[in-house]
Amino acid sequence: MNGEVMVPALFGLLSGFSFAVANLCGGFASRRSPALSVTFLAQCAGLALIAMLVTRVPGHPTSGDLAWGALAGFFHVFGVVLFYRALARGTMGVVASVMAVVGVTVPIVVGLLWKETYSPVQLAGIGMGLIAILLLSISSENQVRTSGKSDVLQGVVCGLLFGTQLVVFGLASSGSGIWPLLTARSLELLVLAGAALLTRTRLFPVRAVVGVSFLAGAGQEGGAAFFLVARHLGGLSIAAVLSSLDSAFLVILAWIIIRQRLYRRQIIGVGLAILAATLISW
Repeated sequence: MNGEVMVPALFGLLSGFSFAVANLCGGFASRRSPALSVTFLAQCAGLALIAMLVTRVPGHPTSGDLAWGALAGFFHVFGVVLFYRALARGTMGVVASVMAVVGVTVPIVVGLLWKETYSPVQLAGIGMGLIAILLLSISSENQVRTSGKSDVLQGVVCGLLFGTQLVVFGLASSGSGIWPLLTARSLELLVLAGAALLTRTRLFPVRAVVGVSFLAGAGQEGGAAFFLVARHLGGLSIAAVLSSLDSAFLVILAWIIIRQRLYRRQIIGVGLAILAATLISW
């Protein structure tokens, strides 16, 4: 294997695992409290974490880096609220599958347009990763049959928002550290607070889900930070595919923690995800 590729691949997989933790915790909390409230508390936790780390992680951002971070935060906050609402309404299977494929396709297309070069083996891994993401995200045949156009539309919108967020984060310079994340989360808190006031939604969730909401925020920030490292070390497309394998980690975590049933397509998807990560790291 190529050591120069293995390091960014490792950070990409760490990003996927962190995002999986965030999605599992966020979905659990959103079933017991309004999605907007859960998102707000998760973002508070994330901002606090980033504020503690920002001066300890080497980085000298420009005003442009901070601006890219703020723009990425704009796309991210609306994507998270929409996704958590979908989880709370029980349409996770279809929404997540469409979101995952659209979300990873956006940065792949942009990366190729930027003329990022990859070996044939890595390209095969990227394609296999896309198939794995689709298989992993659909949880049951019943959900596919009973889904409507609104589920698909929500998935497309979430995917476009998350995919664009990854691209915009990738525009920040490699020397900016995690400062773009700080500006992103700061803007997101302002947007969420304004939305809560307009919709008269309580800012904080019920006490029973406070802890898990904090974990969702920590996982989200860890995923974003690891993605930034993977993107600057290995390229946008590779970082996007590996971080989007959070669906594989999510399936495994749900199976271990809440004993969620594993479907045949998900078992195949996990296998393909492992093979895709191996090929990308080759």
